[in-house]
Amino acid sequence: MKRGLIMAESKPLASKTAVAIVATTRLQDERRRVLDLLYQPILGVAAYSLATVMWQQVSLTADLKVEVTHTDLLALLNISMSTLKESRQRLEGAGLLRTFENQPDRLPELIYELQQPVSGEMFFNDDLLSLLLLEVVGERQFDRLRQAFLPRQLKRDKWHEVSKSFLDVFSLDNRLIATPPKLIEATKAAFSQSDSSVETDQPTAPDFDFSLLSDLLKRSYIDLTDLRQYRQL
Repeated sequence: MKRGLIMAESKPLASKTAVAIVATTRLQDERRRVLDLLYQPILGVAAYSLATVMWQQVSLTADLKVEVTHTDLLALLNISMSTLKESRQRLEGAGLLRTFENQPDRLPELIYELQQPVSGEMFFNDDLLSLLLLEVVGERQFDRLRQAFLPRQLKRDKWHEVSKSFLDVFSLDNRLIATPPKLIEATKAAFSQSDSSVETDQPTAPDFDFSLLSDLLKRSYIDLTDLRQYRQL
């Protein structure tokens, strides 16, 4: 979380509220496909439209940041203030949006940080998202969607691979491979930190004490291996 920003919203939404819509990266084509096919059914029309409009607005700027008011969003979407609030909450719950309040007496008053949709594989591996999708669209459509995102299986049993490996083709100093430069290690650490923050943004229950539950169930002769299997659910 950025310094000076807080998660809790202390006052109700107003049409004249100044808002900054920001994103760290542009919406990728494959993630847009996930948004259109997998998130849309669980979000509903209004929340899905809000997400696409906000992505469209930030894409118009070089720094992926645009300042608007709620009135601007209401005009673009042709919805009511109450629908806007509900739609924003649905995006937050689905892990597609983070909402921050700015410091007192500073503009914009709110910051909406757009989050990339997860990949198709991550969506179907997420118990909460996949269960909700199944509940909304039913088994037949769920299976169609699942098939659309499953990787194509190639029959390679009669093929003999002759591909070259990386080191067959490219030359690198073995000493650098054994001890990478500090810049490489720092870069890997930076990307690892970024990946961790993205995973944290997905729907979770951070205040749930799983360790306490495990300790309690130990005394009830529950198999903890089975318990861990259903931890995410």
